[in-house]
Amino acid sequence: MKLWFGLICAAILLLPNICLAQTSATVDVSADVAEQLELTVWIKRVMDDQDPGTEGTTVTSMAFGSLTDTLANGDPAGALFSRTWFAAFLIANTAGRPYIIRQTADGLRDGANSIPSNCYLMTPDYIADDEFTWPGGSQAQGPIPAGASLGPVRPATGTNRVIYTSGSAGLARIIRAYYAVTNGYKADGTPVPGFSGDAISLDQPAGSYTGSVTFSVVLQ
Repeated sequence: MKLWFGLICAAILLLPNICLAQTSATVDVSADVAEQLELTVWIKRVMDDQDPGTEGTTVTSMAFGSLTDTLANGDPAGALFSRTWFAAFLIANTAGRPYIIRQTADGLRDGANSIPSNCYLMTPDYIADDEFTWPGGSQAQGPIPAGASLGPVRPATGTNRVIYTSGSAGLARIIRAYYAVTNGYKADGTPVPGFSGDAISLDQPAGSYTGSVTFSVVLQ
């Protein structure tokens, strides 16, 4: 009898350490967010005055095709250009750290010949209505963040051309960069901002002109 009584007492003494009945309980919870530094890129091919946000075709390279000297209405342009242009969409994830999106391009070349760099333009852009989407929903990204800025319209050819600077908050945003081989005018006949110099001459040597563009994100 003494043995059983002792075992019962021991069990009662140990019970609080096993499961204590109470009116509330606190449980530790944890989750980790990995430090990120990554850049997502997709490209749309569009023509003339199409809207790359709603029109065009998603592609993996930028092929301007055969340059033409004829405008969309059939009139002669007097210079070579491409009616096809491209919109690169870029999203940087840096875990909230300030960043810069930039690009490096080696131009369009065929041996010793090249497309004049002033006619191969890169134009940064930010559209407040561009949307982040997820299964079952979407949300417009809104105005450009305070302190953020776009790089200038300039020839694509060059090293570390700035497309976008995030500002101190380092917010992830959808940034656009347009690429065109232009004669200096849009499809509607208005001048292309940032264009200067002469268009591509009709005497440009024939050939297959190629190059590359490298996008990157770096911390400020």
